[in-house]
Amino acid sequence: MATSPGPRDINDLLTGASRAQPPRPPQAAPPPAVAPPLPAQPLAAAPTTRKGTFILTEANDDALHRLSFYTPGPKGEKSYIINRALEAYLAQFPDSQRAIPEGEDVRRRGRRHH
Repeated sequence: MATSPGPRDINDLLTGASRAQPPRPPQAAPPPAVAPPLPAQPLAAAPTTRKGTFILTEANDDALHRLSFYTPGPKGEKSYIINRALEAYLAQFPDSQRAIPEGEDVRRRGRRHH
């Protein structure tokens, strides 16, 4: 009686040494030559940033976390979302665009404006 060419031990199962390997498909031809890439446009300078600490309500923090989770890529970063939302909100108030007069010593919770 002929024996089956089955695996001899666990190593044969893991490596597939006792199984006949299926033929490999032919290698695909290399893609046709493409035009050289255009020079990259200079990136716009990133806006300057300041690190701040803010206390959010639990509901806002949870909603922000969920939005961040479901938004792919850099637009899903919490700082990006907060900055876009704050820009839209502040655009409603003309005073947010007015400069503070020179010489004014205005303190807002630890930051001196001038």
